[in-house]
Amino acid sequence: MPPSASSILPGVVFTAHPTFAMSRKLRDAFAARVEALQAGAKNAGGVSPGLPHAPDRSLSLADEHRDVEEAIVRAQNSMRAINREILLWAQARYPKEWTTLIPEPISLATWVGYDLDGRTDIHWGETLRIRLAEKAAQLARYADALAAIKVSATKGRDALVSALKGAAALASEQAGLFAADFDDPAAVTAAANALSGEDSRRLVSLESAIASLTALIGAAGDDDARLALCLLRAEMKALGLGAARIHLRINAAQIRS
Repeated sequence: MPPSASSILPGVVFTAHPTFAMSRKLRDAFAARVEALQAGAKNAGGVSPGLPHAPDRSLSLADEHRDVEEAIVRAQNSMRAINREILLWAQARYPKEWTTLIPEPISLATWVGYDLDGRTDIHWGETLRIRLAEKAAQLARYADALAAIKVSATKGRDALVSALKGAAALASEQAGLFAADFDDPAAVTAAANALSGEDSRRLVSLESAIASLTALIGAAGDDDARLALCLLRAEMKALGLGAARIHLRINAAQIRS
């Protein structure tokens, strides 16, 4: 039998602090160089000394969140590569049972948009909007990844793709309502009703999606499809309905109120 999953020990928490260290152009230049070197480029080029070696003059929460989203997507890609090697290792040693393994070597988390204790420019409505936007983006990534996998049971796959896309669209609509002016009571009511009201597209858990993926894995006709489905199942198990786990920071006064 393949080794069973154990409690996650290491984890990565993404913060906005790096955005205060250097300009976006300089960060992008460093990232491009590293990615070129990883891709095996013989001449990855250097980082121009003319780029600003200081933070951008204007830094908003939206800027910080965009940066952390980009970093988390790269981290997700790296985690997928690690999981692939784990599953290939298990496949070589446990050819009949490797698909039961759901690797989760590290956890990913973020507090950008959820740091209600450390700053005063994050409204509670903005925190909910950010989480819903992350949910919409992550569900869309799941749907796109699943749609690209060639499986024999296309009916089951397509039904799950449709459900994920529908849930992503709903989360995006809800996020839009939480971007409204919450000094208007009607806007708060509309957002709350959309969040709590019944909708056939709603997903509050990925348990059924993960079960559907497990069924697709069992019905898959080749190891390439099984591997791709196992990787997607591992991502769903690790990330759930968001791009990463949440580190919510609140203080005692907020708890009392």
